[in-house]
Amino acid sequence: MTSRNLAGLALVLVLLGAAAAHAQSTSVGDVDIALETPLSAEVTHGYSEYVLTVKNRSSEKPHTVTVQFPRYGSASGIMHIASLSRTVRVEPGETKVLNLFQPMQPIMVGEGVEVILDGRKQDIPSVPIRRAYRGAYTYSRMPGSSSGLMPTTVQLYSPKVDLRWNNIIGTILQSATFSQQHNPRATRPVEDWSPQWLAYSAYDGVVLDAQEMNRAREATREALFRYAEAGGVLIIVGDYKVPAGWKPAPESLPGQERYDRVFGRVFVIRMQPHQYTSKHHSILHADLRSTARPFQNLPTVADAQNSFKVVEDVGIPVRGLFTLMVVFALVIGPLNFYFLGRAKKKIWMLWTIPAISLVTCLTVMGYMFLSEGWSGHLRTETLTVLDHSTRRATTIGQTAFYSPVTPGDGLRFSMDTELTILIGEDPFRYRYSGRSSSGKPCALDWSDGQHLSRGWVSARVPAHFKVRKSQTVSERAILKKTGSGITLTNALRAPIVNFWFADADGQIWTAESVPEGATVPLRKGDR
Repeated sequence: MTSRNLAGLALVLVLLGAAAAHAQSTSVGDVDIALETPLSAEVTHGYSEYVLTVKNRSSEKPHTVTVQFPRYGSASGIMHIASLSRTVRVEPGETKVLNLFQPMQPIMVGEGVEVILDGRKQDIPSVPIRRAYRGAYTYSRMPGSSSGLMPTTVQLYSPKVDLRWNNIIGTILQSATFSQQHNPRATRPVEDWSPQWLAYSAYDGVVLDAQEMNRAREATREALFRYAEAGGVLIIVGDYKVPAGWKPAPESLPGQERYDRVFGRVFVIRMQPHQYTSKHHSILHADLRSTARPFQNLPTVADAQNSFKVVEDVGIPVRGLFTLMVVFALVIGPLNFYFLGRAKKKIWMLWTIPAISLVTCLTVMGYMFLSEGWSGHLRTETLTVLDHSTRRATTIGQTAFYSPVTPGDGLRFSMDTELTILIGEDPFRYRYSGRSSSGKPCALDWSDGQHLSRGWVSARVPAHFKVRKSQTVSERAILKKTGSGITLTNALRAPIVNFWFADADGQIWTAESVPEGATVPLRKGDR
């Protein structure tokens, strides 16, 4: 390797800082590439973050770089991620730091990294990667439990948190398998943490020092709060001033404030480790375990379809197909031979057999498209909580897709959306079970949002996903006092069917059928 390449690689590693211990680097021409892999290889839900750093050392020529992994490897009989990729254009002298996220369901199989530079695959030595994978053997004995088993939680600790808190919070679970592997300490300073909430979604809890939280970038603090609002547990140790308007929950104790944030919790611990008691433990214990509960015992495709039908009938018309096969066999064989023999035109079988086959195929395809159409079907049921003061919207729910033909462009979601495909896998117990899965390789690209490009939806097979989403939005429902009344302006970009509002005195105000953009007076309802 030339001295120029070594200098470029050194710069990339400096940019990554202490995280270089978990990074793999390579050079292709005048482009340096570093891929930082997840801190914890074993998690049970959510997305694991890969950080991609691309530096163009050329002073004249821009480059388009695609990084894709795993480079090789396969799995038969189980649905798996065969390609995780991102493409970026880097201008001369430019360095870009990007995120890729690996869902924990389905699993990712394979090793190595592949680099495509300006449309050409590069012949480079195999670059090993530290993949995240679903936890196995992470059950531990829980005293007093009838089943005797509980899933081990995974917490992320910031670099400056007192090590004693790691031990104290770890003893909450009384787990024989508790280890640093499941509770990693971040190597990058909090100031360099990701501004994407998905980067924290794989953790049951995130523990930070108050001073680190204060020094964090605004985008990072926003991402951590969004993580908590989506169902996570954020623990801040030290004297931290919470945002205005936050009120401690009734479960708060002296020295430990608990704040309910949409679907999750934020704890502020204002005490020394030696002052922490079992009563404090019990409250934190329950919330840390609740983070992963929605991802346990995930249904199979059949169970998901029965409880959340995207189309009414996805069964194969066995009787009709059997009848068609019998008629086809009779027509193409005995009847065809009989009539051509009587007409003394047996040579015509050279074209009548292909013709009958073609007509039969067209009949089957015509029946399928007449009964189901060309377009796909979508069903979504979600609950969204919109915080008007912060403009953050948190969504949970389920979405399902069905298509008569395999979608050519796959599915597209935003970078703020976490998806858990329902294929009957148990992410807490089986690392490679493959139960009730399609066995197809899947591809996920992060170049333009979250693109489920291949393998996620097959023709005539429903695809169901659990959805979590946290995003900043401009939509609002604007309330304004007018004398003794209140008016509502619908700025939600959708019609409002029913609206309820409780004022500070407990008075309920209502409205119905409010068109998009309309302003209407609210009516007093029952208290």
